[in-house]
Amino acid sequence: MAKTKAPKAKKVLEPLSQEYYQEVFKDLVHFSFKTVNSNTVPGGIRLTSEDAVPELGYITARGLLSEGVLLELDYIKNYGKVATALKHMRIAKHGSKTETLADPEVVLKASALAVTGRLEIGTDSVAPRLRQILLPLDHSRQRYLSVTPLVSGGLCKHINQAVITSNNSDRKRITTARLGIGGANSQNVGALVRDMQSPMFFNAPSESPELKNAYRLHYQGLKILLPRPIMQAYFDWRKKSLLRGAGRVSSSLRSRQTEMGFIVQLVDITLKRAASAQQLLAEHKADLPGAELFDPALGLVQQGLLDSEARSRPWCEAFAEAMALHIASFRFDGNVGLGMDQSGQAGIAAMIEELLA
Repeated sequence: MAKTKAPKAKKVLEPLSQEYYQEVFKDLVHFSFKTVNSNTVPGGIRLTSEDAVPELGYITARGLLSEGVLLELDYIKNYGKVATALKHMRIAKHGSKTETLADPEVVLKASALAVTGRLEIGTDSVAPRLRQILLPLDHSRQRYLSVTPLVSGGLCKHINQAVITSNNSDRKRITTARLGIGGANSQNVGALVRDMQSPMFFNAPSESPELKNAYRLHYQGLKILLPRPIMQAYFDWRKKSLLRGAGRVSSSLRSRQTEMGFIVQLVDITLKRAASAQQLLAEHKADLPGAELFDPALGLVQQGLLDSEARSRPWCEAFAEAMALHIASFRFDGNVGLGMDQSGQAGIAAMIEELLA
């Protein structure tokens, strides 16, 4: 009968001084600058329960705090026996299969005394090695907020543990990879650096052209597009009229009615496109930001195109001028246009106003 091996005795670690533990633990953080660039200045942020934000809809350190999850902390700079002190804290709180502490109470007491309250280190200014992202503060895009994304090693570890648990179950396996962080001495990033090196891979979401178009309409409005076949027919008619009239379009009733026919077609197509745009925005209302179907910063013409209720008298005038400008400035191959002066453009605007009245 085979002999059963006796379990190997755990290695007993001698504690450091309580003063040293406290000196290290007082600067522990949830978010460290070193996670962005290991060569930057040390600094970071430690959260408290007051920073908790429930029901964000995605996994965050602040969201997990609201659920009572205590994320592990990390050092902001690796020097002396900092990594050793943090290793002792981890063993004292969570245990280890291979090691134990001679006096874990020393570590736990130092942790309780030192890790208190919210903490920010080095946040008075942004180090040049840290990335910054500019986010618009309002719809005018004139004011921006500079933010510096930081990584939480504790959050990475929490997610990795969830991935391991999921992959050991009957669920569909989550694919992970290996990402090198920190260069030759990754411990300079933090004690939890290994938990930052396992990114997850997912299939990219399939593109929704309709939703993409809805966002474009919301922020940019409906672009006025004039159908080339109609504009070509209009151009050909004007060219003949100008030849017959020695450089001037006839002002006869028949000529006016013919020209009005082209304008009616152009306006009708534009308003039909506007109706389709309104329907698309309404269908995706739940996906769009804010309470309105379109960005309030859009101009008067765009607001009326995307909201029939907003088509006031001033809108009719503004829309007529915008359509007339598009018609007058339309260009064919070789930069050939209708040859319409400001007087002709004003006449087109008057026709469109008459149609909308």
